[in-house]
Amino acid sequence: MGEDCGRIAYEIKRTKPFNSQWITKLKSDVALVKADLCVIITEAMPKGIEHIGQINGVWIYSINDFREMAIVLRDNLLRVSETYSSLPDKGLRMLMLHDYLTSNEFKLQVSAVISGFTDLLVSSFKK
Repeated sequence: MGEDCGRIAYEIKRTKPFNSQWITKLKSDVALVKADLCVIITEAMPKGIEHIGQINGVWIYSINDFREMAIVLRDNLLRVSETYSSLPDKGLRMLMLHDYLTSNEFKLQVSAVISGFTDLLVSSFKK
């Protein structure tokens, strides 16, 4: 509809190993561009994350999952924006949006979508 529903800040890293300072830098960059979500796309995953995860409010996922994750994050941002646009208080809407996008519920939904995409890719290569 041409309305601003939110912003996603992406940073792509093609170096190894994963550097935790990337998270701090991206979070400061996100404040400048006023993004609602921040994402690091990397070849070098941090310890404890295989494909997708979140550290200190920053989504981290592998380069192989980029297309699928961009679609999922955008779709969820649009859905949340539609839902909260009916609320009268903009500050409350933004707080609720942030809480949802950094929640375990959202993380589980995104993980389920990635798992589905991964299963489809694996099954297509087996044929």
